[in-house]
Amino acid sequence: MPRAPKTDQRIDRILDRLHADASRRGSIARLEQRVANAKSAGHTEIEGYLNDRLTFRRSLIPTLEARQKDLSQVEKWCGANGNGSGSAK
Repeated sequence: MPRAPKTDQRIDRILDRLHADASRRGSIARLEQRVANAKSAGHTEIEGYLNDRLTFRRSLIPTLEARQKDLSQVEKWCGANGNGSGSAK
């Protein structure tokens, strides 16, 4: 399965970004900081919008981890079944 390593790298890269600190764009910590800044500034509409984005971004983590697990199982299956060619190794 030649696509699996690239897909696995993409998932790893996204998870690393999501778990990064507040200095990294796209991280959950940075978005949490933006929500806190909007709240302290009294921007309720912006806070609500950013909170919705934060909720979605947090929901990505279990989804991506499940896909990563599924991908490793697919790689094992493909390796055991001749990479989908119909003939086992």
